[in-house]
Amino acid sequence: MVGAIVGNVSPEAKLGMVRAVGEARSNGMTVQKACEVLQLPRVTFYHWRGGRNPDELTVADLTPVMTERRVSPQRITEVEREAIVEAAQDEAKVDLHHRKLAHTLGREERVYVSESTVLRVLKEEGLVAPREVRHRPAAQRPALVVTAPRQVWCWDFSYVKIGLVFWYLLAIIDMFSRKIVGWDLVPQATADQAKRVWDEAGCRAAQRRDRRGGRGSRPKGDVGQWFADEGKDDARVLPGSGNRPGVLATTHS
Repeated sequence: MVGAIVGNVSPEAKLGMVRAVGEARSNGMTVQKACEVLQLPRVTFYHWRGGRNPDELTVADLTPVMTERRVSPQRITEVEREAIVEAAQDEAKVDLHHRKLAHTLGREERVYVSESTVLRVLKEEGLVAPREVRHRPAAQRPALVVTAPRQVWCWDFSYVKIGLVFWYLLAIIDMFSRKIVGWDLVPQATADQAKRVWDEAGCRAAQRRDRRGGRGSRPKGDVGQWFADEGKDDARVLPGSGNRPGVLATTHS
């Protein structure tokens, strides 16, 4: 034999190498040196010899013995497997989830198995439907058509660090003219602060309209009432989320 030992080795070849190493040892060569010459791992040599005299070994001693495969004591029996399949095909239990089916079999004192075992058996028998992945549809914002100023206002909160604390900047922007019609820097982003900034922006818009000779009256601190007085009978607030600003949309009556 030439080269390193690779793959399965026949019992005859094993016996020849073990005796060759034993003969070399009797002639004064060490086991390690003899194994290096044969390119045989020393651990393999000792494993094949098994503490026995190399001259007394036979081919039968080096022939591997086939052992039966050990069966796990936790493995389900064929009777339990048939009971799981029968229950899964029962009309009264056909709609049960594998977890519920395992609990039902236990209550009926038919089979005591885990939920994962029931799922594995159902998959092997092809009784599990492929999982359907459902995606939530993205929320669609109403389409807004802006043709003039003061039809749609947007708002957004941004935070600015001042000293050791953060203050919140609320800006109200006219969607058509992109003009900031109202803003304020507040310590907390609350609904009351937002309503106050909206009311002040509505008051200023009404005052500018009065100075220009337009129709309408000044609101009394309530932006909703001001829109009603302005003839905008449909005022809708579309809340924002994340980086998307909120929108107040109106239509003329």
